Amino acid sequence: ALKNDKVIEFINNYLNEVILVLNHKYNISLNELNDYKIQIIKRLNNSFIKDDLKRLVRNTELKLSKNERILTILDYAKVSNLKHDTLLLSYQNGLEYLKNNK
Repeated sequence: ALKNDKVIEFINNYLNEVILVLNHKYNISLNELNDYKIQIIKRLNNSFIKDDLKRLVRNTELKLSKNERILTILDYAKVSNLKHDTLLLSYQNGLEYLKNNK
């Protein structure tokens, strides 16, 4: 998946927006968050770790629910007037996936 430029761009944009939320909400240093982002990307690029798409989209409905991963971060970004285009796109993509895989 990380061989595709659009996927790489999406992941970078998504993580950058999550970093903004974590920095704003919890005052975690941007350097620390960016270091963690690099670790995540290295993990996703590691050919020995087999995170296939089916595992990544498992429990999509739970991940999109209130007080869970995506929506909680998206809502905070909106209320705090932080960049959230990719967070919103991620949520919309998840809804579309659920609609097409029920």
